[in-house]
Amino acid sequence: MFLLSCLPRTVFKKGNIEIDYYEKYHCLHLSWSGQIDKEEYKNLMLQMLDFTKKLKVQFWIFDAREEDNFKFFDPEWSTHFLTRELSKHPIKKIARIASGNSNNETQLSSFMSRILKEQNPPFCFKYLPDANHAIAWFLDKEHEL
Repeated sequence: MFLLSCLPRTVFKKGNIEIDYYEKYHCLHLSWSGQIDKEEYKNLMLQMLDFTKKLKVQFWIFDAREEDNFKFFDPEWSTHFLTRELSKHPIKKIARIASGNSNNETQLSSFMSRILKEQNPPFCFKYLPDANHAIAWFLDKEHEL
């Protein structure tokens, strides 16, 4: 169990949003519950970039298990963020732990598939069941870019 070998340090907490940092794995773990609006989401992604730069992060986990609704999705902004802004940083892999809302996850999966196919960003994206599986995938050298 990877998580037992390295306790996270919370680097950001605001209401129902938390960003934890796993120093040993160069990983940020974002989790939230309920809903967050578009502006809050955009600011949160910029926070993730700031921590990525400061902490030399290579991996992100988006833990959406407690997400209620996908109210923050903005395809234009998200495309720019993933293909322009994120590509300026050394992110190699992004894992998503899915919410229970299949409509939200279908929409996000379709969007990410399109981005990965059409834009060819410098990171891999994968759905995984939990943070331990995500870290195992991060450490798997065989499946690096």
